[in-house]
Amino acid sequence: YRLLNPLKPGSVLVDVGVGHGDLLRTTMVNQAYRSRHRGWSPERPVRVAGLEESQDSLTQARQSLRALHRELDSDFSGTLTIYPPMTTDWVQADWTQGLPFKDHSLHRIVCNLSLPFVRSPLVTIRELYRMLHPEGRLVLTVLHPDTDLSVFYRQHLRRTDQGEFSPQAQIVLHHLGRLREAIRQGLLHTFDRSSLASLLRQAGILVSHIRPALNGHAFLAVIE
Repeated sequence: YRLLNPLKPGSVLVDVGVGHGDLLRTTMVNQAYRSRHRGWSPERPVRVAGLEESQDSLTQARQSLRALHRELDSDFSGTLTIYPPMTTDWVQADWTQGLPFKDHSLHRIVCNLSLPFVRSPLVTIRELYRMLHPEGRLVLTVLHPDTDLSVFYRQHLRRTDQGEFSPQAQIVLHHLGRLREAIRQGLLHTFDRSSLASLLRQAGILVSHIRPALNGHAFLAVIE
């Protein structure tokens, strides 16, 4: 989220693989409080779009964001509706097809752990780069061949004094175990640092910054 900021009035942010909409909820909260701090001036709202293949995922993300909007609007006595700091679109699209955005039209693009699941990472990155504004920023994260997020999650449980045998922890560990098995079987696209840099070069991206993320269990690339 820090790498995606600042979001200037009227700028466009697209979350590719929106999932449950966590990033958009974070954006709404921050934009709402920034608007209140500025005195609710009638600036152009930030435009955000959640992009997914699954209509069910889009519906869940939309409902979650609407619930948060109602809660915030109540806290702000309805001002959020009068001076919306953010507008939202929901786009169902096939990763393998051309995405419905104009060339160089998006100021911020985030593709968080979505690339491992697409049919062709190269096609997807080329398409994202096509849409990126000349002064924009694309942030993406990928898994590497040794990724095991269950290790990362267990560390989190120990730091927060939670046991790993609670029902919720067991559900998460079950899904992370399935993810690790899919990585081992080569069912997902994974990249080490050099192969990710090579993929970006093939996509025509000559300048990027790659760093470890999630305590070394993923890589994060920033493209400007």
